[in-house]
Amino acid sequence: MEFIRGNRELAVRTLADRLVFELIHGKKVLWALPGGSNIALAAAAFAILREKTPKELANLSVVLGDERYGEPGHEDSNWRQLSEAGFDLSVVRGTPVLCGLSLEETVERYESEYKRLCKDSDIVIGQFGIGADSHIAGVLPGSVAVGSERLVEAYEASRYTRITLTLKAIRKMDAAYAFVFGESKKEAVAGLRREGQDVSESPASALRELKEAFLISDQVE
Repeated sequence: MEFIRGNRELAVRTLADRLVFELIHGKKVLWALPGGSNIALAAAAFAILREKTPKELANLSVVLGDERYGEPGHEDSNWRQLSEAGFDLSVVRGTPVLCGLSLEETVERYESEYKRLCKDSDIVIGQFGIGADSHIAGVLPGSVAVGSERLVEAYEASRYTRITLTLKAIRKMDAAYAFVFGESKKEAVAGLRREGQDVSESPASALRELKEAFLISDQVE
């Protein structure tokens, strides 16, 4: 895992450059999109793709890394917030997680769609934020999504019913980019640099197991 000290502009440029590179070389790319503070960074990276690879966008698919269960388009939905941030989801392949089904039906549909997208892609690239508690996507410390053998799990967690790609799914990705900013994330970043982190306590440490993982943060020393 490579740790890079940098700001949001570097994060956007680094991710966009990788996506552009894969697309212009004819790869079918699956981009796992983030929620939270990373939404604005994803929208900014996508704006660069639209400018540099407008024709190649036909080979880009997207999927959410996690979602908050509820009615389609509810105000806390990551899919809705990506759209509101300027990410035009209508011009890429991908479907929202929420579609008015029961929780279990939604999980099954999400997992099936994710498997299909992975199978149809040459490379899977994940974009993530990391919480102050070292959670990644919707995988909170101690949650069922840490050790699950499924690719998608759902569970109740404080404010939301979370639906998320599991650590098993994240470990299967070809590359991951984590963008982490702010003083509140300092300990989480430092923890990721220590060997032997327990993934049940620090789910984000699973990124260390990928062949390619990059963390860009203003908290890298």
